[in-house]
Amino acid sequence: RVCCQHPFRHSEFQQICEKYFEWTPEKTDEYILPKIAERELRRFSNLRSTSSALGIKPLLSEIPVPCPVLAITKQRKVHGSEYYEVSWRNMHGLQSSVVPGDLIRRS
Repeated sequence: RVCCQHPFRHSEFQQICEKYFEWTPEKTDEYILPKIAERELRRFSNLRSTSSALGIKPLLSEIPVPCPVLAITKQRKVHGSEYYEVSWRNMHGLQSSVVPGDLIRRS
């Protein structure tokens, strides 16, 4: 719940990982940015689902959390499950990553 209420502070997170794990900023980005992007997509998806359950159908521009996905670039299978490679909008330099198919369908 805390993660959903507070914005991600990229440079602070890189500093913490460097201090405690001795990770370079690049390694931190490689491991963490795909998860942060997925978290933002979940926030967007949850708001859409909640709105729909309440009978409200806001326009995408009216949802307070913008959709972080710029485009779906390719469908993939990971361990037999459906995933999608997506390109991200404004995600701290992360260009693309793979996310679960059910998360894309709910969004």
